[in-house]
Amino acid sequence: MTIALPVVAGLAVGIGFIIIFALIMPFSSSFNVIQRQHLVDLTINGLKANYNVGETIIFSVHQKGVGCAFPDVWIENAVGHKEWSAKSLLPPCPIVEDKKGFGTTWTPDIVGDYVSMNATGQYFVVAKFDNDSVRQGFRVTD
Repeated sequence: MTIALPVVAGLAVGIGFIIIFALIMPFSSSFNVIQRQHLVDLTINGLKANYNVGETIIFSVHQKGVGCAFPDVWIENAVGHKEWSAKSLLPPCPIVEDKKGFGTTWTPDIVGDYVSMNATGQYFVVAKFDNDSVRQGFRVTD
């Protein structure tokens, strides 16, 4: 079995291009990896460090960017089990032209939801939109 000279030459040229590409690529600015930009800034405000069992947990979630974002909002216990999830996330948002500069604040009582924990322990308010999230802890005592 013989391999024709053009096939060998083609393989050599192909391997050469792969080697050159591999050597040049890390130094070329045209091949920089595009870093993912955050679409929305989320913050949790007004959450106290400590609450009593049955006391209303008061907090707000502020979002800024991408127009009217609808973050998921929930409270989880120390092992990550969801103890409470928001019924409805944000009130209807106005139509805005400056989506990056637009922001709104959501609180559970806007949608008639009042949050309290029935057991002592460590809990976390979590707000998540796309791959961006924020988490803030609080403790419930007797």
